[in-house]
Amino acid sequence: MYGHEFEHLHFPKKGSEILAKVKEKNEALVTKIAAREKRIETIVKEKGLTAADFFQNIDRFAGRTSGDFDNAQGFSAAEQAALGTEANKLKDDRREAVKLTLIANNLPVDEVFNLSFDELSYFDF
Repeated sequence: MYGHEFEHLHFPKKGSEILAKVKEKNEALVTKIAAREKRIETIVKEKGLTAADFFQNIDRFAGRTSGDFDNAQGFSAAEQAALGTEANKLKDDRREAVKLTLIANNLPVDEVFNLSFDELSYFDF
């Protein structure tokens, strides 16, 4: 990314500015989560499963490779890989959404924060 040449810099940002960025990031993430859930639903529906079946067992799919699944539903290797990838990304996106929600719910909007370069980048300033 960068060679740490900006570590000594801090960027003052008002809580309200940060909150606006958090809301933008969270809205984009909610859209991404919905798209992932739709892709998963499409794959599992073709095999006679419901999305609820998949999401109840998401940990079984996350972190797996194509040869690891209990393949009672007849998923191809490509479908297994796609489900594993989508499950991992979905879990990461959901964790990120929780993090952003916690920030949004607890950020004092009138306070000024000195953001590091990494924090500035994270909030997409």
